[in-house]
Amino acid sequence: MQQIAALETEWATADMNAERLVDMYDDPHAGDHLRQRQAQIRHQIAELAVRAGIGYEDDGPER
Repeated sequence: MQQIAALETEWATADMNAERLVDMYDDPHAGDHLRQRQAQIRHQIAELAVRAGIGYEDDGPER
């Protein structure tokens, strides 16, 4: 569960930073690399949840 919590924090940080980059550069694609990282994080969380035998729902927005 600690790993999942840490990944959720990383996901939220990436989300915030991606939005910041979009605003800073006025470019909707400025945070694309962070959005890709978010997809990787969601995949990692899902794998950890399966291994731990827990249910996990991704409440993050799909972009």
